Amino acid sequence: MALTEEELKAHAYITLRSGERFSYANPGPFRFDDIAESLAKTARFRGHTRGFYSVAEHSIFVASLAELDKQPPIVLRACLIHDAHEAYTGDVPSPLKWACPAFKKLEDKVEHALRLALCPEIPPGVFEIVKRYDLEALYIEASMLFEPAPAWAKPARPYPLKRSLGGVSWENARAGFLEAARALGFKVE
Repeated sequence: MALTEEELKAHAYITLRSGERFSYANPGPFRFDDIAESLAKTARFRGHTRGFYSVAEHSIFVASLAELDKQPPIVLRACLIHDAHEAYTGDVPSPLKWACPAFKKLEDKVEHALRLALCPEIPPGVFEIVKRYDLEALYIEASMLFEPAPAWAKPARPYPLKRSLGGVSWENARAGFLEAARALGFKVE
């Protein structure tokens, strides 16, 4: 038997790994273990890379680019959680967001609620700095993870990689994300 629209709206939530219910009508709760688990299992670039590369790995990578420039801890914190909302909305490609403004509005609502809940001390202007590192990561990642690399994937500067990107198990990506969060002073359960 099909549910009515009202019945469906009453169930506008997802169940998280922790067992908590996350509501899109009133976004929350936000827990680092749920975020780390989901981001570690979420493929960046919708999975269209040579191998698996998670959003958790991407988040750590963006923070490492800022760390290379000796950015202050508040910027590193913002870099690490800049895509944390994707634990609830998924990693949706920008062209799809542009085509679906209603989705972008919902994603912005979740992102805003997450930032208020997990890091209210980070002023919005800091996330403007993060955009620069996120874009730099995009170029480096695309040049390394696609075969062949897209023509637009031209890194602005060489990045001294200690290892190649991708190929990390979701378990290790999860652990790395949680370790980085603890090191940056986030309250991780």
